[in-house]
Amino acid sequence: MRDNDIENNNAGIVVESGLHNKIRSNSLAKNATLGIDLGDDGVTKNNDDSAFGALLLPNRDLDSPELSYAAGTNLNGEIDGTLKSTKSTYTIDVYASASCDNNGYGESALWLGSTKVSIDPILQIATAPFRLIFFLEQSTVPANAQITATATDADGNTSEFSACTPYLPDEIFKDGFNG
Repeated sequence: MRDNDIENNNAGIVVESGLHNKIRSNSLAKNATLGIDLGDDGVTKNNDDSAFGALLLPNRDLDSPELSYAAGTNLNGEIDGTLKSTKSTYTIDVYASASCDNNGYGESALWLGSTKVSIDPILQIATAPFRLIFFLEQSTVPANAQITATATDADGNTSEFSACTPYLPDEIFKDGFNG
């Protein structure tokens, strides 16, 4: 799925079974529980998505990214994080919302952009850092925004949304260069 507005439901999108369910750049907001729920069982905490039997789980129970930093102005900013997973190239989609769900995980009112990360571990699983620098032209990041992200592997499996990270305002340049 791409470019859909899915709002005011219990869960935005539920993936009960199967693989290759690609869910990217949608607006999933104001839902009662999760924006994306793999397995229809609430928040799926990150675990070893390479574990035996993972291919029998919805979207192989792909782990979501972990965000470590989010800051900028209402038009541009930087998001940093990591993804721990198995060998593949992943697309990390980053979103802003006015608030998190009560469980501390996010939804996706505004798509900020995407970046790619490749994981080619010597062992079965590894962690890779990523950074997204974004510039908005037609929208603005809401005040007190919460940032969240998903990962989509090369086979089209998309994770649930990550835990929220507050978007810190860039106080130095909030009025541009003409302070």
